Amino acid sequence: MQIRKEKNNPVAYYEHLHEKPSEEIDQEKEHQSANLYHAIAQLAAIDRLIISMILEEMPQKQIGEVLGITENNVNIKVYRIKKQLRELMSKNQHHG
Repeated sequence: MQIRKEKNNPVAYYEHLHEKPSEEIDQEKEHQSANLYHAIAQLAAIDRLIISMILEEMPQKQIGEVLGITENNVNIKVYRIKKQLRELMSKNQHHG
């Protein structure tokens, strides 16, 4: 009966077919976290410091004060660091 209902609603039926077990989702999250930390380890020391402060949810204005740079400069650095992390994570995924 449930399958018949889902066949009448193609989206629900499709989602049902492609549900992942929670263990698989947990493994994916662990892999992504490991990949993120591996990518962070590849950053320059100052960039690792900045991203760790961002991950600790320190306001960018305060980060600027700690580093002796403007808040705008922190914004630019964070943008570049995130871009670099995305590239590193993508590269790490493709090269195992």
